[in-house]
Amino acid sequence: QDNSFTACDRWHYLADSAMCSGKGERLSPNGLRFGSLSTGRFGVAQWLSFNQTQPQRSKTLNFSVVADLNTGTETVRVAILEWTGTNNDLGANRDPVNNWSSGTFTPGNFFNSTTLAVVATGSTSITAGSPQTISCTGTVSSSANNLCVMVWRDGTSVVQLTVRNADLFEGSTSRTFSANPDAEELAECERYFYKTFAFTQTPTVAVGNNQGAERFYTSYATGGFATKFRQRMHRAPTVVVYNPISSSTGTARDTTNSADRTVVVGTANDTGVFVGITTGATSAENTFHLTADAEIA
Repeated sequence: QDNSFTACDRWHYLADSAMCSGKGERLSPNGLRFGSLSTGRFGVAQWLSFNQTQPQRSKTLNFSVVADLNTGTETVRVAILEWTGTNNDLGANRDPVNNWSSGTFTPGNFFNSTTLAVVATGSTSITAGSPQTISCTGTVSSSANNLCVMVWRDGTSVVQLTVRNADLFEGSTSRTFSANPDAEELAECERYFYKTFAFTQTPTVAVGNNQGAERFYTSYATGGFATKFRQRMHRAPTVVVYNPISSSTGTARDTTNSADRTVVVGTANDTGVFVGITTGATSAENTFHLTADAEIA
């Protein structure tokens, strides 16, 4: 589970071992809940793109969240980190943790040391049922290429951690949290990940219907469709096509003839991608779902 993305709008789940598996859940308003299914330390992190980071160079930033537990009392921590390596090219360093057991929150100890610097850390002891604000303040260097915010817990027991009102802003003093409209948040997230599936549907083959699927008609045995993404994406994405009716991978569904057709996916750019079939049927409707992943990696 370490470094896997959750359902929670670009946050990715971090854990001290594969045995500490967990799941994220988006809460309304302005929150997420995540927890462990077994003992171990865990947290979540979110990276900002270079375009979001560059204007923050040499500025003082504050990161704050409101956190709560479902049981017990323990310390919950937050951090602002900066990446000074190649912008938007983190690789394995997308996971900023070096040693979950370390109580020294500096590069080479708790955090990785590969072109990673700690801008600020903060912590608060939290008792279940009594939400607390946790914040940290620090100054970003002039060479930061990507910023990261992180929330994690010290304890190792099985627990759920709820985080609300995550806020990164310029300045050293606290401010009243003001949420962006859901539509605005979704539009920003779709610059990093887009899907044709329903909002609550996990991308997979054979969802059983064509709701929201792309479709095109073939006058000949070959044809295709240029899909346009809803937002201009952060970068050229990786595109995966899903058959909405059958479990056949790499295919579209010919709904006219109840058959699967092998698809060819063109080279995507930040605005769209061409998806076609090479061996189909004339006068047929073809449908498919897709995902486009442009997350910072």
